[in-house]
Parts: sequence; structure tokens; C-alpha cells
Amino acid sequence: MLIPHTVINVFIGWDSREPIAADVCAYSILKHASVPVNIHYLKLDELEREKIITRKRDQSASTEFTYTRFLVPYFMGYQGKAIFCDCDFLWTQDIKELYDQITSNKSVYVVPHEKYGYTPKTKLKMDGKAQSVYPKKNWSSMMAFNCGSLDCQRLSLDVVNQKPLSYLHRFEWVTQEKKIGYLRPIWNWLSGYYEEKDWGKPSAIHYTDGGPWFNDQTLPKEYQKAGIGSWSQVQYGDVWLKYKEEYQEELEQRDKRTLVNISDLTLGKAMTDIVNELEHILLDPYNLYEEKHNVTQLINKIKRYHNKGIIGVSDMADLPQSVIKRGFKWDRVVDAFVKGTGGFISDWDAVLKNMDEQKHPIAFRGITKKYIYDFCKENGRDFYFIDTGYFGNGKTKNWHRVTKNNLQYCGELRDVPADRYIKAHGYTKKFTSGGKILLCPPSEKAMNFYGENLDTWMEKTVAEIKKHTDRPIEIRLKQKRSERVTEQGSIQTALQDDVHCLVTYNSIAAIEALMEGKPAFVLGQNAASPLCSDDLSKLETPLIPTEDEVMYLLSNLAYHQFNHNELTTGRAWEILQEWYSK
Repeated sequence: MLIPHTVINVFIGWDSREPIAADVCAYSILKHASVPVNIHYLKLDELEREKIITRKRDQSASTEFTYTRFLVPYFMGYQGKAIFCDCDFLWTQDIKELYDQITSNKSVYVVPHEKYGYTPKTKLKMDGKAQSVYPKKNWSSMMAFNCGSLDCQRLSLDVVNQKPLSYLHRFEWVTQEKKIGYLRPIWNWLSGYYEEKDWGKPSAIHYTDGGPWFNDQTLPKEYQKAGIGSWSQVQYGDVWLKYKEEYQEELEQRDKRTLVNISDLTLGKAMTDIVNELEHILLDPYNLYEEKHNVTQLINKIKRYHNKGIIGVSDMADLPQSVIKRGFKWDRVVDAFVKGTGGFISDWDAVLKNMDEQKHPIAFRGITKKYIYDFCKENGRDFYFIDTGYFGNGKTKNWHRVTKNNLQYCGELRDVPADRYIKAHGYTKKFTSGGKILLCPPSEKAMNFYGENLDTWMEKTVAEIKKHTDRPIEIRLKQKRSERVTEQGSIQTALQDDVHCLVTYNSIAAIEALMEGKPAFVLGQNAASPLCSDDLSKLETPLIPTEDEVMYLLSNLAYHQFNHNELTTGRAWEILQEWYSK
């Protein structure tokens, strides 16, 4: 199964000494990209913890990604095309133009700098590191891989971990020189070494000797002798600073909380029109400056608006004290969703009193609302269940799943674009083997919902697992969210700790296992079921889907989870209506 959408995978070398460089590099790529781009940071600390990198650190290495860059074909499963660049790059053109140049008759594409007259000018570079000179220098700072080529398949974990750096950086892993594709300098423009009069404007600027993010105290004397008194004065240093400013402004806009015009509010069009009309009535009660507005007509319009939406159920008793202290009187996620549908908030008692008059669908959040679920099932009432998104959440819950007449989406999978998968930062990893069984029981609330006792379920499940394998079993009880979002307490860290497979009931841990390259067994209703087994007798031979199949599933699930803005503006409602109408 292939996603019918072009997605470019770009791997950026990440260094703890210059994280801002990587962030601005990623921003510049996404700024100009005409198709979805999946950005992956190659962080040495993480790769060492995951035991992907096992070699000792080379103290002479100028960056933390000196050898991790050669893992790109491995991460791609030795399939497809991918691009690597150092973090000190700035892209000024659409990266798809480079991606389209990668053909099957070449193993890797690079800019052969010596052929264009490149020789290092300084003895030191970046933050005081020695400038080393060797054949094919800087070729590997930007590589466009044909990952399925025989040469790229030679870049195994053992090779990357054991071969000398000279073997990797001098491209000795490429069996024939003709298998290296040569690119023009515009795709790896060494700042201070190339001129536009010779090659035109650069598409990817490489601040190879250092850039404006470094402290000026580290500026090489050779630069100072040439009249460059600051890192910001290197060639295209001003361009990098401009992109950095844009990137930081974008970050600030995400967190900006201020008064806005009605036209800028995240409201659906129908509600925006009503609020606009109300503003005109309040500001111009005598109709001196605007056309005549009628209060009675507006009230009738509001009634019609509410009659077409859904009822969001939120009781004060369900709200945590921390939320109430912040001034909220109902669940803000339910509020956002029903606001986008043109509906309204109510409490459960009011719904029951008016159940004969109102046939609106009901929206509610959280698995503790079993009484609402049972009511809807018994009375044939449509409902929309809201809970934590399937993937894409970190310390902040940015994504919320919404499912019609079910707790998770377990319907048919369709050929959908990968746009929402990319938007939620979806990813896949190559499936790897391990030693132990990771048992992830659901929460006690979830077990109560299904009429199960958590302790009894765990005892039965452990006993069943032991019938079919002698592998060690590690039980991971559901932790508090504050613990789950830390790196040490995350499910991702647990999955990479010598795990053979995961076993769960309905937990979205199964989806996270698939993303982390681990097979999963699900014993209850679960959105991950299409790619999981429910037969514990097959623990030793679990179902192992391809990364494309995982991406296909995640792309479908991405059409059933939404951020707060999409909930409020009605975009979530539009997507769901379109999906469930087919």
C-alpha cells in the first residue's frame, strides 16, 4: 500500500551546540516546499540511547552528525529517495527541484566542490574546531540518496558503526565513481567560496566555516584580516538573519494571545456573521451608520443557527479545579467542537429533560461518560466521542480525536493524501527485533467502561502470554500524563528498550508501537487493529506491516483528529461530514 502523495523525507544533522541553526534550516525548507516534507533531526544522543549508534565518539569530529548522516538509507528501509543536509544550511528554493533530480541510475548525488575550485580558506571553522582537509571534502554535507541502490544498501548499521570515517566521507562505499551524480554548486553553496556571477543565485546556502548564530569571539583571524568583523557579515549572513527573524515571528504568533478583530476570530462563517451583526446593533443602536438591523430577526437567526448543530455535554462537576480557576465553565475542547458545528453546550440533566424535543447528535469527551454512550446506543442517537488524538501530541495536547458513534475510528481505510499525517508530525520507523513482551494495560477507567476488572484482565492476559512464549514480560501501567510526556517516561523510550512486541487492549499505545517499528497485539476494539493481531498464540511470529502500511493507517487516522483551531472554525466538522457521508 502506497500513499498517493509525494512526501519528501529530509534528514538534518543536529548538533547540541547550534540547535537554532537546525530549526532555521528546517523552516527554510518548509517555507519554499511545494509538496509535504517530513523533517527528521539526526540527534546523536537519541541514536546512542536507542543503540543505533554504538561506536565511540570521535573527538576530532567537527559535528555530532559526522557519521549519523550515513544512516539515512537505513532509516528509509533502503527504499525510495531522501535528502540529507548539515544543520548550517539555508534553503532559498523549493527542495522538490533537487528531489526530482534523483534517478535510479545513480546511488547518491553531491556537489563535487574540488571540481569548482574549492579550497578551505581558514585553519579553524565554526566554534574553534580545526579545519581538516581531505579528498571529497564537504561532498557529504548535502547528499541526495537513492536509498534502494546497491551502494546505499552497503551502508548497514555495522558499516556506519565500524568503518573509519574516511571510508564514509570519501564515498568508498560507492563501488563505481559513475554511480555518484554531480550537482551544480547552487545545491551546496559554500558561503564565501562561490560567486553568483559564475553560477547564478544559490538554492541551498551552506555556512560551512560558520554562520551568524555563532559568538563573534570564535571568528577566525583569517576572516578578521579580510575585513569581516562579525559572523553576520559572512556571505549571505544577512539572509540567514532574515530567515531567523521570520522563524521566531512564526513561533511568537503561535503563542500570541491578544485582542483581535471579529474577522480574525476562529469562528465558523455562520457564527461570525451573527457576531458581526450583534456588534453593529450594540455599537449603532439607532442605525445611523449602518443599514438597519433588527434585534428580533437576529434572535430568530440565532435560534435557527442552534437548531442545526449538535449538543455538547459538559457538566461543571466534570471539570478539574485547575480549569475552573482559569475561568472555564465547561469543557473547552467540547466547546470548540460544537462551536464549529453551530451547536451549543448543555449539561446532561437538560438533555434528558428535552430528549423528546431534540434529536441533535450529542458530543462528549472522555471515557468516564459511559452513561451518555449507553443512552445514545439504547435510543439510536448519533454521538461524537472526543478524546486524545492518535498521534502528534507532546507536552501539550494539540490533537483531539473525534469519532462518530464509536470510541475510536475502526472503519474502512481509504486512499487519502498524507497532508494531515505530515501536519501532525507523523512518522514511521523500520521494524526491529527485541527480547521482551511489553504489556500495556488500559487505564482502570477504560476497563470499567468495558465491564472488565483491570487486575483480573491483567492476570488472565499474563497467563495467556506465558502459554505461548517464555520471553520476559514487562508491565507498563498507564502513568500520569505529566510523567508520560517526559523523555524518560515516554512510551517511545519504553518501546525502544529491547521490546519484541506490545500487547494491549484498546490503548493507542498500539499505534505508537507501530510508529516506533514494533509489532502489536490488540485484544479489544482498537484503531490499530488493521495492522495488529488479536491472537496471542502468534506471539513469536507477530504481524509485521510495512512502513508504507503504517503510514497508510496513520494518514487515515489523521482525518479523524483535529487541532483546536480546526475544531472551532468548523473545519473538523466539514471533514467528518464529508467522511461519514460516503
